[in-house]
Amino acid sequence: MTMILSALPYGLLIGVLSIGVYISYKIMNIPDLTVDGSFAVGAVTNGILCLYGHPLLGLLVGLFFGGLAGMCTGLIHTQLKVNPILSGVLVQTGLISVNVLIPLSFGEITAKSTSFAINQRFGGDTIFMMVQRLFGVKNPDTVKVLSIIVLVLVIAVVIALLLLFFSTQLGLSIRATGNNEEMVKASSINTNLNKVIAFTLANGIVGFAGALYVQYMRSYSEGIGLGMLVTALASIIIGETLFGNHRLFAGFIIVVLGSLIYRVIYAFAIRNGGANGIKLFSSVIVILFIAFSVIRKKVAEKRAFDKAQEEANAGN
Repeated sequence: MTMILSALPYGLLIGVLSIGVYISYKIMNIPDLTVDGSFAVGAVTNGILCLYGHPLLGLLVGLFFGGLAGMCTGLIHTQLKVNPILSGVLVQTGLISVNVLIPLSFGEITAKSTSFAINQRFGGDTIFMMVQRLFGVKNPDTVKVLSIIVLVLVIAVVIALLLLFFSTQLGLSIRATGNNEEMVKASSINTNLNKVIAFTLANGIVGFAGALYVQYMRSYSEGIGLGMLVTALASIIIGETLFGNHRLFAGFIIVVLGSLIYRVIYAFAIRNGGANGIKLFSSVIVILFIAFSVIRKKVAEKRAFDKAQEEANAGN
């Protein structure tokens, strides 16, 4: 039970990340490799502002810079006609240097290091620390439960805003572009603009997730975004394999549930096998669930075929 309680906050944080990836991967049907970089840039820009005591502004700035990274990927893809995978790789590679230079430019605070901790020394603060002070909570278990409640509320707000956006004319146009781009083009709708907006929105949420992650961990370190795309994809695949592929609202909920399940499995693996090879574990989990999904689809197709054969034979 303690292991599950410890895994829940991280699962919810991954859930926010996975919602962002879900937009590009499932709604737009475009693979986006910007994620590791946009997560990190949202994390580091937010972390600097948290050091100065502005956690709420830090979340917005993380959202902004993550979205800016996504917009760059979208523009490279649509305007320069570069493959979306290569576009994401180019932006992600550029962000590696950016994410190193940002903390180093604040050398007085970070002691010339790309890693730093958020504490009260420089007036550092996070939304989780603010909520703890508001309710006067000090017990570690109660603090963890309170953090879980905060994250659930954040996810609820994110999903509500996304549902509201995707019910607008622009949102419906973006969804249609993901479903059938040629049909949307035939309706004289600018699909390139829709793609750029979708990339911006998806990576903005990823950057926001990075900001939340740093605020919960109260620290930032170089390489914080490494492997986040695989983690998000694992969560999406686990959720859809276990609960099926549903429409938008249920899709977001399923992604979050997949993130929670992934994190519990992850925590169990670390507890029993250590941290070594955990990235390999993530990749293997993705492969296994993909294989399970494919096998289940083939079994369903075979059953449908057998049933049709039986009905045809009965008719004769």
